[in-house]
Amino acid sequence: MDWLWSRETMIALAVIGGLLSVLQVVLQKKGRTSPQLLKRLNTAAYGFMLASMVVLIVAGFRASA
Repeated sequence: MDWLWSRETMIALAVIGGLLSVLQVVLQKKGRTSPQLLKRLNTAAYGFMLASMVVLIVAGFRASA
């Protein structure tokens, strides 16, 4: 279960969130995508970034113990 709080997991979650955010912007500029899909992509991107921050915080608390 230590892999969940690892640096690699945190980075992977942040990168996935960033890629989803870029994808959302690119699709929005093309204008052929429904607003519902754009909103879902944006929400997913922020969710991955939030998960990355949670992993960072929890890993910090675990390291100081």
